[in-house]
Amino acid sequence: MSEAIASFFDKLSSGWDAHSHVDPKKVLSLLEEAGIREGDRILDLGCGTGVLTPFLLSSTNGEIIGLDVSAGMIEEAKKKYAGEKRVRFVNADFYSFEDEAFDLIVCFDAYPHFLDAKGFAEKAHSLLKEGGRVAIIHDCGRAALGHFHEGMDETLSRELKAPEEEIKPFLPYFDCILAEEDESHYILLLARK
Repeated sequence: MSEAIASFFDKLSSGWDAHSHVDPKKVLSLLEEAGIREGDRILDLGCGTGVLTPFLLSSTNGEIIGLDVSAGMIEEAKKKYAGEKRVRFVNADFYSFEDEAFDLIVCFDAYPHFLDAKGFAEKAHSLLKEGGRVAIIHDCGRAALGHFHEGMDETLSRELKAPEEEIKPFLPYFDCILAEEDESHYILLLARK
């Protein structure tokens, strides 16, 4: 299934930055909830063209790994941040990705494209240090997200459920720190048991 997602985003990659805009104040406010600390080693999951990279660079002096299943998105990110020594971009499927343990996994505006929620929770647990955190963040509410994903079939995206439902596959592996949503954002913050 990740092949379909990779192909879909590969086709969009060269024009992605021209059509994708974020509100820096809103993104920084949402990232504050994740409690990023100096020295945190961060996995930017579903990083796309590196939308979160400048915000993460300003939040920690640790290493940042941008991971995306789309080779096209990764190529765009590498062009933008070619001289940045603390960032490494990797084209791989999260479910089979291996690396040193992370302090934080941030998944910004990408979680519905991870179709296996239980597998996501298990993999996140395996990639985090003890007490490490997962932050699933959207800078819009579920209604806006649903409208954006309207027409996508189940090989590309799934419907994002209410936070109290989405956390269920994580509970064997994580403690829930924060699960909230409104019309303007959606956030799940979980700490590895």
